[in-house]
Amino acid sequence: MPLAYADVVFPPRTSQAFTYRIPQSWSSLPKIGQWVLAPFGPRVKPGIIVSLAVNAKQPLIDPDRIRELYRITSIHWEPDPKLVALAEWMTGYYLAPAGTCLALVQPPDVPFRSSTRWTITRQGQQYLETARTGTSTHILLAALAKRSKGLAQSTIETLLDNPSTVLQRLKRNKWIQARQDWTELPVPRNPTPISLAKDFLEASEGKTLDSRFRGNDEGGSGKNGERGGKNKSRAGKDSTPARGVPEIPEENPGLFSWRGRFRQYLAAKRFGELLLTDSEDPQPLLGDLIQETMAQGRTILVIAPNINRSTRLASYLRQSAGQPIGEFHSGYSDKQRLQLWEAIKQGNYSVVVGTRSALFLPLPALGCVWIEREGDSAYKEDPSPHYHAREVARKRAELDDAVLVLHAPYPTLETVHRFAENVPRTFVDKSTPKPVQMINLQDMAFGTMFSDALKNGMEQALKQGGGIVIYHNRKGFSSSITCRDCGTAPQCPRCRIPLSLRQSQLQCPYCGHAEPIPSACPACSGIRLEPVGFGTERLEEELRRLYPNAAIARYDGNTIRTEAAANRIREQFSQGRVHVVVGTELLFQASPFTPVRCVGIPYADAGLHVPDFRSSERVFHHLQQAVGLVTPGLSGSTIIQTRLPSHPVMHAIGQQQPDLFYDHELAFRRLVGYPPFGQLIQLHVSGQDATETEEAAKLWHQHLTEQLARMIAQGEMQQGEQDAVLGPLAAYGAQPRGLSRYHLLVKVADGTAGRTLVRRTLELMTQRKPHRRIKFSVNVDPLDVT
Repeated sequence: MPLAYADVVFPPRTSQAFTYRIPQSWSSLPKIGQWVLAPFGPRVKPGIIVSLAVNAKQPLIDPDRIRELYRITSIHWEPDPKLVALAEWMTGYYLAPAGTCLALVQPPDVPFRSSTRWTITRQGQQYLETARTGTSTHILLAALAKRSKGLAQSTIETLLDNPSTVLQRLKRNKWIQARQDWTELPVPRNPTPISLAKDFLEASEGKTLDSRFRGNDEGGSGKNGERGGKNKSRAGKDSTPARGVPEIPEENPGLFSWRGRFRQYLAAKRFGELLLTDSEDPQPLLGDLIQETMAQGRTILVIAPNINRSTRLASYLRQSAGQPIGEFHSGYSDKQRLQLWEAIKQGNYSVVVGTRSALFLPLPALGCVWIEREGDSAYKEDPSPHYHAREVARKRAELDDAVLVLHAPYPTLETVHRFAENVPRTFVDKSTPKPVQMINLQDMAFGTMFSDALKNGMEQALKQGGGIVIYHNRKGFSSSITCRDCGTAPQCPRCRIPLSLRQSQLQCPYCGHAEPIPSACPACSGIRLEPVGFGTERLEEELRRLYPNAAIARYDGNTIRTEAAANRIREQFSQGRVHVVVGTELLFQASPFTPVRCVGIPYADAGLHVPDFRSSERVFHHLQQAVGLVTPGLSGSTIIQTRLPSHPVMHAIGQQQPDLFYDHELAFRRLVGYPPFGQLIQLHVSGQDATETEEAAKLWHQHLTEQLARMIAQGEMQQGEQDAVLGPLAAYGAQPRGLSRYHLLVKVADGTAGRTLVRRTLELMTQRKPHRRIKFSVNVDPLDVT
């Protein structure tokens, strides 16, 4: 039976695949990777065929409603088989549409030039016979009547004084019609190396932090798959608890062993992964690894969490390596990205630096993938396929027999557990721990924001010319309640996370458990329960009151909207024209402030009360980054104020012993089955009709529960103690107008079986006719499930 249908994606903006019928009149069948012209709404657009089939993949679609492809072109995209394999792995692991994943490895722009042509209609022909000569209407209609293929808009603009007005008027009267023509552009045979960094930096002066600092770009085995070489592991399998980051007795032998393993993997052309936890600047080591990789005739891919970091890394490497460095991210235009893509494909760059989208570049002879700051949340793609760059990088390196290097001064728990189970391959920085002073907020007078110790530290810094950074984490304020006497927050008895304050009750955002707001603290029976929080504005006001002669600046999302504004404050701080900076996590997003003599954290507990199992890990990472703001070589100080000085996070930060935190948190996650000892899969159901959407969410929960029991009974999966299908819950917070959203959470010890469970039930839901107006989406390994 001949192929009858083709799935087409339309780069660069649309990643969803659309089904079209292949015209029977075509003498030859198209191929996967072929560019075609296809109707898309009222227009014709160029797209790439990503799959061919005898039958439409969506059986609920009426075959008579499937539109035909318009024209086949001579341009054929030949995808790298390894990148196609990467896209196929993502389709299976992230339960995402194949077209959506394959779109990630396709060229970033269309190799066509678009132009608009206008033709006369039958009504226009009739009107022309009676039209008054000499008018702009008559001139245009007469010219179009002589051209059966119409006229290009650029030609019409030379005929008339006011072409836009005339064209719109005639179009409203249905006397003319427009069509879009696409002209194939020649693909450069040998594109020369280019450098767009200067143009990008100049053009980005007014761009927002959403695209520059927060790393919102475009967009190996996962936690349950293969690790390095032939070692395998599966999430949820019982193993020896990780002992933090494994330490090596001496610095030089540790680094030598680390470098030795890198050389062994590289020379053997065998996949391996290494963890670098050096808290100092890793750039010199990166430069050395680049030289060693290039000496083997192979290329290296450097991935950064955001555009700002990518630009700075590329700039450093250009100066140190003295050769062209490719840089690929969404800060460039689509045309620039296509030019870079072609140059990279043809081997004009040995080193490419970029954000997560650079993972899908056709870089030949890949020898090393370096992931900078592997724990940064920007590595998780928000829209489908919801991939995590770290996991995709691992699979990419595995397919290319390359070495994966994860850099993180303080790695994620998933990474710590992964390496602790394996042969220790870690080099830990042995720099002198920075002193940290913990202040118990319960010893301070009510209403006091700054302790005497923190004020003394700030005053000492002001005497030396400033250099004060006040870090404040606002996330979670007013979303939970805490006890002012003991600092604890009510927890869900099932999910072991803080309950969220919603309307007049407390609710778990995972399983939906709800209870009234207690009149007394369940831990100490205290009666002073109150919502958490105050903001950076309040801190700024208090600092201005205490130090009226000091220059104070606020560094948060409300004040730092462009990179120019961020650079201005950093420059003023370094010059001593700003003495105190009050900021949020944005303080950690770019180059460090300098000089910093005093770091203050007025309320370190705030993030601990966020209803999320990762809240302790996030606070730990943020506090470690804050401690690291003190400029090396200065006798600086860090003062942290907390109501929970005995909390494992505060204990580890105060002692500057990360293993204290890692040991405790990994033991907790093992107990309750959270990653890395299990897998979470978040499911979303959305639709315009609230009742239909809620019923669909409940039905999906029913299918999941039944399928889970069936798979356990048939021996397809072993039941974990903490396996559960939680929800459905109505999505909290602002939603698009008229849209109703519900989410469910699948929690399983066996991630492979869990994904099979979700895939089977998703097929059941999407095949039901009543659900054609409902949208279902899947997020594997979500970072935030609230």
